[in-house]
Amino acid sequence: MKPISLWKQMSRTARVIVLLMLSTVSLTTALAQGFGPAGPSAATGHASVVASGTIRFSETSGRWHITRHISSDATEVHSSSKLGFIIVENTPLLVTIEGFGRTRLAAGETIAIPANVEFTVESFGTPDSFLFVQLLPESVDQLAGADSRVLTSASFDIEEAAYDVDLIRDVLSENEEGTIPGGAAPTAIYVMVGEIKVTSNRGTTDLYQGDSAIFDGDVTITAVADGSVYYAGFVGTELPAPATPVPTDVPATPETPATPEPTEVAATAEPEDSADTDGDGLSDAKEKELGTDIDNPDTDDDGISDGDEVNTWKTDPLNSDTDADNFYDGGELVRGSDPNNADTDGDGLLDGDEEYIYKTSPTKADTDGDGVNDLNEVRNGTDPLDADSN
Repeated sequence: MKPISLWKQMSRTARVIVLLMLSTVSLTTALAQGFGPAGPSAATGHASVVASGTIRFSETSGRWHITRHISSDATEVHSSSKLGFIIVENTPLLVTIEGFGRTRLAAGETIAIPANVEFTVESFGTPDSFLFVQLLPESVDQLAGADSRVLTSASFDIEEAAYDVDLIRDVLSENEEGTIPGGAAPTAIYVMVGEIKVTSNRGTTDLYQGDSAIFDGDVTITAVADGSVYYAGFVGTELPAPATPVPTDVPATPETPATPEPTEVAATAEPEDSADTDGDGLSDAKEKELGTDIDNPDTDDDGISDGDEVNTWKTDPLNSDTDADNFYDGGELVRGSDPNNADTDGDGLLDGDEEYIYKTSPTKADTDGDGVNDLNEVRNGTDPLDADSN
């Protein structure tokens, strides 16, 4: 039977239904083509994209890699031939990226590291760990110098193209759900805190703190433990190739006689001993004497200007943690602890350990006011934040 004959035999209602179906398909296709790379974010609900970048694949297979590294000092220089993401696990770290400057990252914070750029990761005291997350072509090695390997996924197919890559973070309450749409490649998920269930086209997978895995297609993440935190590496749509500009002839501008410019009178130079190039309150001469950077008002990047460190707080402008208590000087001023005293409240715990490990007050020897100082509570196994735990 010819299609036209079938159309004639159909009722008016059936014809309307067919036309609506065709229109819907056409509209869906048009929307998909129209959005393309400009489509909505892969982060839904209260999830957020915490870092992103682009990567170009020149081969058709790839892997997700997550490695754990230990921060050292500025002498250990890292570099990767492809984009990567740093995730700080515990205490704050200082990341210095060549050509981009320095950034302090607290626990859970992230930053994208561009390809072929040198970077260093320093601690403010005792060396601590960070994760490095990468989507790599199968022939490319992960970042060198890893302390341990968290994830090296199975190989998967991916088209040769440039892609937008996002690092997504979410915090879920118990039984709360989050979703991530399918991307151009499998999505990598790492659990930082708690426990989650991930439902995908292959079923449901339990992931506990420190676990990681990759998933194809749309995924639903359900928190088993309250306050569960996960990170997801998501590969977005293929990015369009940059357009090649078409050269155009620019009409020549007729020359006009030059107008003589008035001669500027040279400014009187400041005396060498009072010049302060970076405006930090220290003269260049004094900075040279101390070894600080005359072009950087905060040489050690601790949040306090070099001038204030020397003239007001008497801290070391070359050391972000003057008293070596694992708490950077600027943070101590914010919390009210003494950047020149490793144990401000005299309770036997370092200020940094109180701030980042025990969550106690570095300025109160007995945080919960129960008559037992914080160190003794830690030693006894009681809670220094709960007066009723003794």
